[in-house]
Amino acid sequence: MRIVCATPDWLGKYKDIWDQHRPGYDFWPSRLTVFVAEGLELVAGVLAYDTSGPFLVFEHLVTNETASLRQRYQAADILVGECVRMCRLMGKFPMVQVRHKGIKRILEKHGLVAPGAFFMTCNFSNLETHDYEIPWTSPKHSRRLKDSAPTERAPAGDPEDDLGVYAQVSGGAGTGASGAVS
Repeated sequence: MRIVCATPDWLGKYKDIWDQHRPGYDFWPSRLTVFVAEGLELVAGVLAYDTSGPFLVFEHLVTNETASLRQRYQAADILVGECVRMCRLMGKFPMVQVRHKGIKRILEKHGLVAPGAFFMTCNFSNLETHDYEIPWTSPKHSRRLKDSAPTERAPAGDPEDDLGVYAQVSGGAGTGASGAVS
């Protein structure tokens, strides 16, 4: 088995394997891929998505159902090892979401751990909302204090410079009865 580059032929074979699994949604293409092949047959593949932060997200791992279980396990093992090397090379932490216990065991074999957090996502169609129908203002500002002291405006000057900045707070903490700071 060997790792192959993401040429249009191999990407087409990955798409065919993806369609075998019928996940109900389509994957988002990535330039960072890891594909494992046996001869001219693609056995396993995963797409990697680089983030602007410290993570490299691996998603859409699929194995070819026409390959034997031994070949699929070996390909997944090679694939995960290459993903760890890719993270080491790029200085990123791997982020992988897993449903299958067999893949989870392979990941643990290569040093990945489950932190116990839930990884949640949604279909792209769920992101298409009607935001223009949702009001952007709330009846009460969330940081407004019910018993806040009244403020005084800054001294008069050029009205162009007035940005709504207040010079002092009347009756705030540290003031005496006359309003002067003690």
